[in-house]
Amino acid sequence: QELKKAQGCKKYQRILDLKKNNKIYTQDVHDNTENLGVGVGDTTAMLALVKRISNHRTATVFRRAVNPLEAPGYTDRILFPIDLTLIKKMVLCGYIRTFEELH
Repeated sequence: QELKKAQGCKKYQRILDLKKNNKIYTQDVHDNTENLGVGVGDTTAMLALVKRISNHRTATVFRRAVNPLEAPGYTDRILFPIDLTLIKKMVLCGYIRTFEELH
């Protein structure tokens, strides 16, 4: 379990490193006055939306991260791999705070 946790941390660190180098992700939208009213209700609503998307019949392939053993070369071609579980974790940890960031 510790190995799995360490691998998860490496995955998040890799994603954050990629985002640091991309100007789209380095803009601080949290300083914008339009986004000041974000609270628990918004997080709950975003989680409900992610759950609704995840439960859709065509969302099966997007629920979990792509396994590199099943798709060799995927991580070389896709620089920012993201799946619905990662989005959910990013909402829970506060990295995604608004519906604009979720989009």
